[in-house]
Amino acid sequence: MTSAGPDWAQLLAALPGPAAERTMVGLAIDTGPHGADLLRAAAALADDFPGLGYLWLDDGASAKGGGAAAQAMVERGVRLLIGHFNSASALAAAPFYARTGAVLLAPAATHPALTGAMPRCFRLCPHDLLQARLFADTLAVPGKRPILITQRIAHGISLGDAIESRLRDAGRAPLRIDVDAPAEILELPPGPVAVIGRHAFAAALLPRLTSHPLVLLSDDCRTPHLLDAIRPGPADLRVAVIGGAADSPSARGGGAYALTSRAAVEILAGAVEMAGRDPDAVAGLLRARRWPTCLGTVGFDERGEALGIGWHWLRIEPARLAEAG
Repeated sequence: MTSAGPDWAQLLAALPGPAAERTMVGLAIDTGPHGADLLRAAAALADDFPGLGYLWLDDGASAKGGGAAAQAMVERGVRLLIGHFNSASALAAAPFYARTGAVLLAPAATHPALTGAMPRCFRLCPHDLLQARLFADTLAVPGKRPILITQRIAHGISLGDAIESRLRDAGRAPLRIDVDAPAEILELPPGPVAVIGRHAFAAALLPRLTSHPLVLLSDDCRTPHLLDAIRPGPADLRVAVIGGAADSPSARGGGAYALTSRAAVEILAGAVEMAGRDPDAVAGLLRARRWPTCLGTVGFDERGEALGIGWHWLRIEPARLAEAG
């Protein structure tokens, strides 16, 4: 488990822990900004849902960490879970949960295979094939050849493949660059750029993209790390965010995944209040109902994909955030 600094320890201190009178919910997250959002949401809703207690384990935002965290959750008897923000972590965890009939609410893992890998995974964000359509439609315009930079992680490669496929179908084959770190890229030609990877990856690359006319960033980049990296920044810089989320222009530390995290707690708590702590009953109720949340009314299809949630662009500016028109 990753050691937590003072701020993280403070977040954990505000979280109701496991207790005999509480239904135990596992939070499988890393110690990044999205994980902190989930801890804040659970703590903020503690008085509204006193019947829940939480067990936190660090999944390291990696496949290895996700599998280890899931195995530990299963061994400790946890069958109701929220988390695994990283797609590689979530995919590695899915088989452990599937074998025990556990229920997972996934606020941010966007790999399209996730709900197929785990029958009781309920995703609260749109998957990458829908995000790929947004990228391809924006890049497939007359002019310079689009540049597609993908980080070599499960999410980066999967989303990059989907974007490239759609661009090729549109006759706009991109220059594809797959790397582990931005330092591996020696130089870039002019043209619109899509950066697919984690927020730290994009933040390290942004200073080299100030002359490009359009820079598009994938969903993980909606964090304060991004905002700190864009003075100065590209003239037209956008990040993919969840459509319908009330993404406040003034909320530097907020964003769509803060809302999907809160919605996950609201939905799971509501299901436990109605059905009790049995995962069979909770899963059945999640599929059968629509749930009032901070995102609006949310339901799930037969695969566990959220209904009525899509992707849109948020334009990023040095001093403020404004929705792209």
